[in-house]
Amino acid sequence: CRERRVVHYVRGKTGVGATGGIVEFMSEDFKKRFHKKKFRESNVFGTEVMCVPLVDILAKYGITHFNLWSLDVEGAEYEVLQTMDFTRFTFDMVVVEAHALQDRIERQRVWQLINSTQLFDFRGHFRENDLWVAKAYKLHRNSSSTGLGNGISGRKQMQG
Repeated sequence: CRERRVVHYVRGKTGVGATGGIVEFMSEDFKKRFHKKKFRESNVFGTEVMCVPLVDILAKYGITHFNLWSLDVEGAEYEVLQTMDFTRFTFDMVVVEAHALQDRIERQRVWQLINSTQLFDFRGHFRENDLWVAKAYKLHRNSSSTGLGNGISGRKQMQG
C-alpha cells in the first residue's frame, strides 16, 4: 500500500498453490479464475486487514539494506515496487516473480520502474523470475579453500 488503509484478504484454495492475497491488488482475471464464486457475489470480499506500506515497516525496524530481495506477491509486484524508496534502501540483488505478471504490459511496467532507478542491470530470467543485480555489486567466483569453490558470491565495489 502507498498509505495505511483497510484492504480485504482472501485465503487461497487448498492444493491450488498461492491463490490467496489482497483482493484490491488482484487482477480481474485472477479473481475470476481463482475466486469465481466470491467475485460474482461482490467485487470486494474477504477479511478486512490493515495494509501498511513496506517502507514504514522497514523504517520501524531500522532495515536499510537487502542482500537479496525476492518479491513474489501474486501479481501485485508493480504496486509494491512503486512504494519502494530506492534512495533510502539499498539492494544487492532483486528477484521479481514474473509468471504472475501474465499481462505483458504489467511486466513491462515493472521493468521500466526498476530500470528507471538506473541502479540495476538485468541479469536474466529463471524459473519464472526476473533477476536484477545492483551496478555497484560485483559478482565473482568464490575461490575459498573449503572445497566449495563452485558457488557464486558477491562483494560491493569500494568507492574512492
